[in-house]
Order: sequence, then structure tokens, then C-alpha cells
Amino acid sequence: VGRDIEIEFCGVRPGEKLYEELHNTGENHSATVHPKIMVADATPLTFRDASAAIGRLENCIELQDAVIIQMLRTIVPQYRPQRADVDDAAKAA
Repeated sequence: VGRDIEIEFCGVRPGEKLYEELHNTGENHSATVHPKIMVADATPLTFRDASAAIGRLENCIELQDAVIIQMLRTIVPQYRPQRADVDDAAKAA
């Protein structure tokens, strides 16, 4: 207690984000009093729709990756896998 520890800055690690987009394509943005803060009009998602989507995903757990990825794209059209091999499997489905 009361002792400093050495901190080593090692740079950006693989996969680490430099920035994060917190909105989806097609959402409208409104300005606020702060120049760097915007408000997005997000697409509403009801509990019923979310629950149904989760149920469909749970049913896909035993299926191949391509089927799950296709289901995710149906639920979230903006979803894009980060790995090329996963994206190729989804295109093949």
C-alpha cells in the first residue's frame, strides 16, 4: 500500500480498437451542446423481438458457424464478422 508500480507502455495490441463507432449505418444523429457528443435515434427493439431473436440463436448453437452467422446477419443487418474465414463460411451458406 502506498507504493507505485512500474507501468510499461507497449503500444497497440492485435485486435485492439483505436476508436469505436457507437452507432449503426442509417441512424440519424442530432447535435448536442457539446461539439463531440451526438445523439442517435436508434432503431427500437422490443423485448418480444429481442427474446425471439435470442431463442433463434439458441436453436442455432448446435449448427455450423455459417448458419449462426447468417442468423446474426438476419437479426443485425449491419453485422460483419471480423475474421475472413468466418466471413467466407457465411457467404457459402
